[in-house]
Amino acid sequence: EVARAIGRSDTDLWTAWFHAVQSIPGNPYGIEIHRFGSATVLFTDAIPLSYYNRCMGLGPDDAAQIDAIVSFFRERATPFRFDMNPFETTELIRTRLELHGISPTEYQTNLYGSAVHVHRPPGSGVQVRRVRANEIDFFAHLYERAYYHGHAVSPRLSIFRMDGIRARFGMPGWHFCMALVDGLPAGGGLMHIDSRIASLAGGATVFTLRGRGCQGALLHYRIERARAHGATLVVSRCKANSASQRNLERAGLRTAFTKVVWEQTLY
Repeated sequence: EVARAIGRSDTDLWTAWFHAVQSIPGNPYGIEIHRFGSATVLFTDAIPLSYYNRCMGLGPDDAAQIDAIVSFFRERATPFRFDMNPFETTELIRTRLELHGISPTEYQTNLYGSAVHVHRPPGSGVQVRRVRANEIDFFAHLYERAYYHGHAVSPRLSIFRMDGIRARFGMPGWHFCMALVDGLPAGGGLMHIDSRIASLAGGATVFTLRGRGCQGALLHYRIERARAHGATLVVSRCKANSASQRNLERAGLRTAFTKVVWEQTLY
């Protein structure tokens, strides 16, 4: 049951994100959100990357939905992915996916824990506070620069991500915080709370200020804030065996399961 709740929280997090972006006047990114059985399909016409075009929450009784989901994405000529909870994936589902040329490409650790204190104290000189309304444009640029340092990212994708941060700010359930090192803005973290489950939705530190304890401090702040808002469970997900996983484990979270990403790009 815990695994199902964690899987649902992953879907809820992404759906809340896409609903926020869809609410931008004119829906400039062509966001679509659909249900196929118990599965949720998220689509953006403007960003043809599988990371932003995905099926989530496919249940053990949804094998018959796979053909329609695949057709949905192929009609839109968009790369796509299925985020699969191993506890919900049947042999029939795996067979249906493989028949469409869809196969596992990535593994992500899904972690959980109670809303307790982070075990490691914040680093020296690190302060974390909530993002203020008049800082949201600055924060969007700061977070984008911290998250994608050293990676080649198209301007269109960067604008989409920053617009997504602006769109989510102030929406129900969303919490944004900023880390400062010796008074200098160093990075930030996002969190979404729904049904007493707090989902840690990403944290990043600018390259020049890494190694000062910002990630631990951001985790500590968000878990404390989750508890203050009545959350009883904290969840997150990250690349398997990554530095992010080690940070989350130091914060007291533990592995629930390894999510499998099934993917097919256009050919």
